Parts: sequence; C-alpha cells; structure tokens
Amino acid sequence: MKLNKRFALAVISIITTIIAGYAIPAHVDSASKELKIEWFDVGAGDSMFIKLPNKKTVLIDAGTTSKGSIVVGKLKDNKIDTIDYCISTHPDMDHCGGLAEVFTQMNVKNFYYPDDTEYDTQIAGKVMDLAKEERGCNIISPGQGTVIKGGDGAKLEFVQNDEDYTSDNEDSLALLIEYGDLRVLTCGDNEKGSEEMIKQCNVDVLQLPHHGSKYAISYDFIKRFDPEYVVVSTDGKKYGHPDDEVFNICKKYDKSIQVYRTDRIGDIKLIATKKSWKFRKKGVIVGEAAGHGKSGGSGSGNSNSGSNGSAGTSARTTNNSGSKKAKVVYITKTGKKYHSKKTCRGLNNAKAIYKVKIKDVGNRDKCKICW
Repeated sequence: MKLNKRFALAVISIITTIIAGYAIPAHVDSASKELKIEWFDVGAGDSMFIKLPNKKTVLIDAGTTSKGSIVVGKLKDNKIDTIDYCISTHPDMDHCGGLAEVFTQMNVKNFYYPDDTEYDTQIAGKVMDLAKEERGCNIISPGQGTVIKGGDGAKLEFVQNDEDYTSDNEDSLALLIEYGDLRVLTCGDNEKGSEEMIKQCNVDVLQLPHHGSKYAISYDFIKRFDPEYVVVSTDGKKYGHPDDEVFNICKKYDKSIQVYRTDRIGDIKLIATKKSWKFRKKGVIVGEAAGHGKSGGSGSGNSNSGSNGSAGTSARTTNNSGSKKAKVVYITKTGKKYHSKKTCRGLNNAKAIYKVKIKDVGNRDKCKICW
C-alpha cells in the first residue's frame, strides 16, 4: 500500500512538472508581445523604426545620406540585421538618402515606395537601383488600403490618397499604425492639398507632416485626426522647421496636446502592449513647444506622464475624477473617451453618439476638451 501511494505521488509530481513546463513558456510568450516604435533623431530628416508583435521589422525612411550609417548603427545596436518592410515615403533626400546605406549594410525583404513620384535624382535613383539589385526583395507600390499585418491584431495600413499630385511631397505615403488601443499616423511630407485626402481616423499620436512646416497642417487637419500627442522629427533650425504657427494651430484646437520633438528629446520611443502604451520620455504641453533653439529635452515642461516622469505617458487609464457632477455622458461605440456635451468637437467625426449613465463608461477616459 505504501509503495502504491509513493508511486501515485510520483506520477502526480511528473504530471505537474509537465503541465508547468508547457504553461510557463506560453505565459511568457503572451506577456512579451509588444509593438515598439522609435523615431530616430536624424537631424533635419525623418526615420522611424517599428518592431511588430510578430517580431517583424519596419523602417520608414532613413534621413539624409550622411545619416544612413547612424540609422544602421542604431539598428545593429538592437541586433537588427534584417528589415522585413522598408518604406520610402517619397524621394526627397532627407527621407530616402540614408536608405542607400540601409540596403548596403542590411538584408531588406520588401521595399515600398510611391510609384507616382520620380526617383530620378542621383541618390533616389541609387536607392531604387539597390532595391532592384537586392536578392529576394519585393518592390511594391502600395495603394490606399494596403495592409501589413503585424501579429496579435497589429497592422500598418497605407492611408494616403491614390491621386497623382504634381508635388513629390503630396504624393508621400502615409501610414496608420494600430495595435490594441493605440493609433499612430505618420504622413511623410504631405502638405495642404493632399493631407485632407488622407483616410480619416481618430489617432492618439500624429507625426506632424513635413517636419512641422507652416504649410504642412491646418486647423481642419488637426481636427480630422484629433491627436492627443504630436511628434516632430526635426533639427529645430534648418528651413525654419518646425514653424511656431503649427503649435498655435494645435493649441487652438486642444491646448492639452503634448509635443515630442527629436531636436529636444533625441530618439523618441513608444512601447505598446495590446492593453496599454507609453512614451519612454516626457513631452511638453503644446503651448510650450514653440520656439527654435531652446533647450528642453526629456523632462522639460509640463507633462502628465506620471509622478516621476520616467515611465512616459500612459494611453488609457480610467479617470473619473469630477465626473460625478454629470448623471449622463456621451460616447461612441469604439471611442476611448466619454464626453459631457454631445456637441463636443471631439465627437465631430462620430457616426453615432450614445447617451449613457456615468457608471457605464467602462475604461474610457474623460475628454479633456469638454470637461
């Protein structure tokens, strides 16, 4: 009898160990699913790196020719030697110049570019030639609605207008990055004329087109996408980018918008899980973001990024403070905010508005515009 009992306990122990052995890796794998976005500081240019939950890599532009080695160095520092999706928004040197070094030093599997622009300058032509020479590299001209799947529900969707404009800037590719509650829009150098034709969507983070040029955005453009945070890739001086007027426009629309500038912060990092996301550094309130050559950097200005400011800004946290004054509020089916007024401009783009009791808002945030 004692032998049988010992045998039974041993069997139970083995089964428990086997179950644990399968359960732990599954839990770790699930917890490790993240989407990482990094705007590289490349001075007067653009470069954006994305690592998707399925571990695939995306590089959008790479700054000027002189910045290509810097971009490659940053990628290799992160043990990246393959770019699964390399995207050239348009042929301007401050966007595509560094891609020549990327093709020279790294393995590129897919190259996306707008075929309604001419890659006919010396550097743009070299990038295109290298893409054609890259063994096994697919060359793709994406239309509006083309999607790159990133695993775990993450996706990158091309949302630019398909019309052929006379300006390379206006023909820039635009991408909407989605994962969980996070929506990020980046637009290359789109300017007035094409920007209003980008597929409409409410976003959390908007990278200002054309480095914050005064010709790049309008009040209607900001209203169209309703961002809470804006990113500007710039050196803060060349060509006068960013122009103070763009921050005045943002402030007029929503004075609580936070601004992240590469000339003040350096590389800007954002990490998202399916349930939450955060910047790794502080931004500044839009009213404090104007002016050229001012020192700022991480931690300068006001921010709601937490008590010590080291964790960045959390995207979706329940905050019902002060909400008890209203018995009912207004929401949309998929919106992440609740509103005290049905006429709030944050609901301008809503197809359907629902009136609910305050206790039924769920995990929505309080709208900063109407409260």
